[in-house]
Amino acid sequence: MNTRENLLAEIEAFIERHCMSQTEFGLQAARDRALVTRLRAGGDVTTAMADRLRAFMSTYRPAPCPKRRRSCARPARSEEHTSETPVTP
Repeated sequence: MNTRENLLAEIEAFIERHCMSQTEFGLQAARDRALVTRLRAGGDVTTAMADRLRAFMSTYRPAPCPKRRRSCARPARSEEHTSETPVTP
């Protein structure tokens, strides 16, 4: 695994752990909403940017939320509508 792949794996784990979208991560960490998309597509970042991203991840503290969900897992589409009545658009 190369340096870019290691960084991307760290970011992916962070995003999953904090139930954060890739866009939100990019905006908060680097003011770049397409950052994670570019890394996934094979793009690279400078060493300074990698350091900045790691510093963000190590110091990130989510704001307290009184109605915090237990899990960020979302139900599959088939599980969203459990009633017997059909849903009309």
